[in-house]
Amino acid sequence: MSLELTNTDKLAEFQREALRMGVTVEPPNVNTSGVRFDVENGAIRYALAAVKGVGEDAAALLVAARGAAPFVSLADYARRVSPRAINKRTLEQLVAAGAFDALDKDRARLFAGADRVLSHAASLESEAKSGQSLLFGDSGDRGVALNEAEPWTLVERLRREHAAVGFYLSGHPLDDYADALRRLAVPTFSEFARFVKNGASHGRLAVSVLDRQERRTKTGNKMGIVTLSDRSAQFEAILFAEGLAQLRETLTPGAVLLLTVAASVEGEEVRVRIQDAEPLDRAVAKVQRSIRVFLRSDAPLSGLQQRLGRQGQGQVSLVLLLDGAEGEVELRLPGGYDVSPAVVGSIKSLAGVVEVQAL
Repeated sequence: MSLELTNTDKLAEFQREALRMGVTVEPPNVNTSGVRFDVENGAIRYALAAVKGVGEDAAALLVAARGAAPFVSLADYARRVSPRAINKRTLEQLVAAGAFDALDKDRARLFAGADRVLSHAASLESEAKSGQSLLFGDSGDRGVALNEAEPWTLVERLRREHAAVGFYLSGHPLDDYADALRRLAVPTFSEFARFVKNGASHGRLAVSVLDRQERRTKTGNKMGIVTLSDRSAQFEAILFAEGLAQLRETLTPGAVLLLTVAASVEGEEVRVRIQDAEPLDRAVAKVQRSIRVFLRSDAPLSGLQQRLGRQGQGQVSLVLLLDGAEGEVELRLPGGYDVSPAVVGSIKSLAGVVEVQAL
């Protein structure tokens, strides 16, 4: 992987092979990652220089600033890493890739506050040069004041992670849909491929769309080549002119869809052709009718109200967990709500939410 540091396609291929062999590839980490790939506790630790927009020079400067002492906070990072070494774009890419999770797990807040981190670092650097830090004490202990930001949903976090790394590292956009896909009896691509090799020719697949390209066939007609991903594999599917015209707006990068497909075996490969597609949230709404949100206080209520703004057919119950052995109190909210996995995922991200059960 270090030899292919800037080749995203190769790195994605190696990551899938590592997973197949039972070897985990951990996201980059400003406290443990090196410039290149390394082994850490039996897993592969992602290289800082392999994050898009970082490069070996910036990664080397960060590693040198860290030395043998891990960063203990954002303020500590700002004190030790010059804003000229890691600029705003590089910092944002590292945040999106998960490299700062060890210092602040709220990627949305840190991403939005990149300017504040750099401004803090520039202020400390200026004070150090002028000798103010010696006159008035080391101001590097001041915290970096970040404004609150709307937390990223799982899908948004992983979309940005994919853009920074080139593939998913810390999860997959379909993770929130696992229970619903079992109810819908939708196989993974790896399972579907086995079915096709045993004689199946049609089926359904839940996917995240990574890319779509359009080309001309020998007869001059347009065809689409769509790069797709699920929790088991990354693969391509095709569709011809009529299907492309109907589904072009649906098959957009970042979309999470339920596909109806035809498939055949060519040599050792399973070839997939898309016949139909619909947003996975719409398909899941047919089998996911209600959720229970477990809370320990009223702190998440404001955020919960915002996330339940869209009307729908689902029911929502709030379960307040009482202290000690007093049990719990359950309250069903009036009306109907959108209880899609995307909404459930955004609710799970709220501070103070203990658990969300989809029923």
